[in-house]
Amino acid sequence: RPTPIFVTADATAFSPNNNGIRDQISFTLLVNNLRGIDSWSLNVMQDGRTVRSFSGESITAQSTIVWDGRDTQGRIREGHYSAELRVNYRKGNRPVARTSEFLLDISPPEVNVDLSPVPFSPDNDGVDDELFIDIDVQNASEISHWRFEIVDRNDAFFNEFSGRGKPAERIIWDGRASNGDLVISAEDYPYRLEVVDVLGNRSVTRGVIPVDILVIRDGDRLRVQIPSITFAPNSPELIVDPSDPQGAKNDAILERLVEVFTKYSTYNIQVEGHAVNITGTEREEITELQPLSQARAEAVRTALVERGLAARRISTAGRGGTEPVVPHDDLDGRWKNRRVEFILIR
Repeated sequence: RPTPIFVTADATAFSPNNNGIRDQISFTLLVNNLRGIDSWSLNVMQDGRTVRSFSGESITAQSTIVWDGRDTQGRIREGHYSAELRVNYRKGNRPVARTSEFLLDISPPEVNVDLSPVPFSPDNDGVDDELFIDIDVQNASEISHWRFEIVDRNDAFFNEFSGRGKPAERIIWDGRASNGDLVISAEDYPYRLEVVDVLGNRSVTRGVIPVDILVIRDGDRLRVQIPSITFAPNSPELIVDPSDPQGAKNDAILERLVEVFTKYSTYNIQVEGHAVNITGTEREEITELQPLSQARAEAVRTALVERGLAARRISTAGRGGTEPVVPHDDLDGRWKNRRVEFILIR
């Protein structure tokens, strides 16, 4: 009598890493003739070598065997596998059936992100106005979904790109937030790229997008806003100590400002100090904020002159908290009000 047998795997890939997504693979065994069976075996094989075996002397017409991905030594090895079913009959029949090849994959996707130009300056002057985000993803399994999120210095959401399947090789960003706001001069915008494959293996890549000095046209004037110039607390002392991370960043910003303003040699520069009015009172404005913001503007002017700009080109003004870019009671965003602005005037 004929002795046909069949075996199938319930997935083309699985990932036994205990993340709750395809942690096991199941094999369905079908045996049409149950009479005269001496023994049976199911061998899980990789590169022609058996890594795990299941066997017995009796079997039902349909049965299921679940494999957790471990070999006989309890190890998990990535790669391609197949399973082979053999049934031995007393009268000599030795039918064999095999599954299609399936993948064992527990590694997260390998992701590389390359940014150019760095820094970029989306100020609509035709130079480095767009950021090219090149993404390379290598993975044994198909990619399920991805998300590239950009946040500001306080980890507040700024913008994102996302999609199903593998991400595009290149994303082009114009420096705008999801609500249309433009990035701020000399700020670093952290990003987080998450890539997840169909097996739940997850990769997270983090980095920073640096923004150059942005010269924005404001009517017949040009304007530069920089909240990242740092002073000592409640003091006009400009931190420029290169051994201090804040001082090193201040120095780099000032040097870059000199480069930019040198290109605009026909413009005079007004340095304006701006502050946050925390109490919302006129008293704080007059007695504290305007004198402090004036002194800070003068400290920046001195630093620019020391780095080579002509003193005759530069004037100063202390605006205090009179010209906020966001409401002073916006606890998450009011850091933007504590800034130095540079107005370029012909």
